[in-house]
Amino acid sequence: MAIRQLEERRRRWLKEVLGDEAATVAQCEAMAKGKEREELRECRERLKQAVNAVAEANELNRQLIEQSLQFVTAMIETFTPTPSTYSRTQEYAPLPDRPLFESKA
Repeated sequence: MAIRQLEERRRRWLKEVLGDEAATVAQCEAMAKGKEREELRECRERLKQAVNAVAEANELNRQLIEQSLQFVTAMIETFTPTPSTYSRTQEYAPLPDRPLFESKA
């Protein structure tokens, strides 16, 4: 069943039973008695654990994406040629006609 359909059923049930379609699990738990109260408490705890696990996974994914972006940026900067900022400020003397290395020394 689609999430939207389940959400609509949940809202209708809450409105019929509690008169408030925005009631929380804690509010339902407070109104319940006996075994139902215990079941709702267990459901609330499982839901909290699931939400915490999703939040941790979300944070880890955020960190991994940030690190990946930093890596890609570093690789792009490494392999992208940068224009030379040097300029020729002095003229060099022409090379002499004789060889630079004398082998008969």
